[in-house]
Amino acid sequence: MMVASPPRGADTPVVLCDPAAVPAAYLARQAATYTKGQHEMANLQWQPRVTSLAPQFLVDDLARSVTCYQKLGFTFGERWGGFYVIGELDGMELHLKEAPKNDAERRHRREHEHLDAAAGVDGIEAFYERCVANGVTILRSLTATAWVTKDFSIEDPDGYIIAFGGRPSASGPS
Repeated sequence: MMVASPPRGADTPVVLCDPAAVPAAYLARQAATYTKGQHEMANLQWQPRVTSLAPQFLVDDLARSVTCYQKLGFTFGERWGGFYVIGELDGMELHLKEAPKNDAERRHRREHEHLDAAAGVDGIEAFYERCVANGVTILRSLTATAWVTKDFSIEDPDGYIIAFGGRPSASGPS
């Protein structure tokens, strides 16, 4: 990073970045906007982008649910108001809220194999083995699918069903 003298009338210096740190695509785009000796602003429009999506599960016992998800590898921060906590695993979040839920709906979802969430996993076989070793409640064992992946389902203490799937590794267990 380089710092230049402040322009006339300015109090703060101008910070210039190292040209080697500027992405090549940005430089190419800027070069394409240069015409007839004048630098024209590129007609770049900012586009919104969803950067995360986290399920919120209603749970009967927050401590019990935290213990369950820790077996999957989630870590949890502080509880908010004693009834809400956010877990994180590999950059993804899971929100748990201690609140009443509809038990009849939970039964219906389980009987008809309706998922509450699905997650993609790199290293599906090793992740499955870790879940089994940690005592996670496995609803459906690791199985090869017709679309050339493997997946399995778990059930948490509140009846939420989560499927985990991914491409099998060449050297992973079957």
